[in-house]
Amino acid sequence: MRALTIILFSTLIQTTLLAGVGTADEPSPASRWSQLLTRLLDARQKSYSGEVTFEGQVGSEFVDYPPFLARHEGTLTYDLRTASFFYEHTRECRVRVLAPGDHSLPDPDQVAPLYPVRHLCCRNPDYLCTWTQSSPNSSSGVSIRPPDYAPHDQACKSFPIDPLAVGLTEYQEWKVGKDAAAVHEYWRTLEVTDFQEEDGRAVVSLANPGGRFTVTVDLDRMVPLSAESTTPDGIFHYRSEAKWESIDDVWVPVSFFWSLDVESEPYTGREWGEYTFTWSRLNDDFPPELFTYASFGELPFGTNDVHDTRGPETEYIGHLQPDGSLVDMYTPPEKLPTAQPLEVRSERRWIWLVWGNLAAIVVLVVAYARRRHA
Repeated sequence: MRALTIILFSTLIQTTLLAGVGTADEPSPASRWSQLLTRLLDARQKSYSGEVTFEGQVGSEFVDYPPFLARHEGTLTYDLRTASFFYEHTRECRVRVLAPGDHSLPDPDQVAPLYPVRHLCCRNPDYLCTWTQSSPNSSSGVSIRPPDYAPHDQACKSFPIDPLAVGLTEYQEWKVGKDAAAVHEYWRTLEVTDFQEEDGRAVVSLANPGGRFTVTVDLDRMVPLSAESTTPDGIFHYRSEAKWESIDDVWVPVSFFWSLDVESEPYTGREWGEYTFTWSRLNDDFPPELFTYASFGELPFGTNDVHDTRGPETEYIGHLQPDGSLVDMYTPPEKLPTAQPLEVRSERRWIWLVWGNLAAIVVLVVAYARRRHA
């Protein structure tokens, strides 16, 4: 009987220890989410270089305001290995609703017309360079900045879009340049309230003071499928979806849709957008010259002046030519030599002197004759 008691007691202790070990080793929802984000980012960075063309349109429909629809298209060539890219796009712009109570929208009969904004940008290990033209006679010129320059914040450096970030990022952050790495780091800071896995998908619920979030991830392909968020007051509800295709066993996005519903006074309606991505090259090598301002091509004269702002003072370095060279258009050429008086031979001087005296005598004689007859 004593032996049986000892055996039962030992079994109970082992069971308790094993249960404790199992509980201690089971990862928390936050840990599972962090690990999943790492795997997602690793999967995105498998497409370490590429050339992709995008076509999109953005619209809005608000009560008591005319509908808005604008196109957005361009091309991005990038190489993550050297943190380099060349980017060009054309976007149609107009005033949009920013938040409830925002009065930047004009009256319906005063809606400003659409205007195209063309943007060129490149980055390489030495510098980042931009050029923007918002009207035929207005341009920023070509500006050279440090390679880590970010106009909005340190998370926004893609000027303005990174296709690899779709599926997780919200449009308003994506369009100003928040790249895939920055997006994944942002999601890592949120509080994880739930983590569920079912049928090869993970559905993760998160929260912060700004709202509640839900993300759906395809675990087999390791791609984000959708994201939703709602503000605590329920005024804004955002959702997005992304579709992916495999190119040489690397999953890349081929479409992106987003919608922002607004329920408030005086603005009720929604903004939305949809993009398609066409990949022409993936994981290929590109010449370093592609990621320099020499790739900007021919710019309208008067908008092609180049200024280097990396130093303590902005420096003009020339006007960009179609072949990528720089020509100094401001410094005048060297001063021409002073003109010298013509050399006149001495014998010709006497001839000119005689003819001059004869002419003077003739003039005097004519004047005297006219005076006598008068």
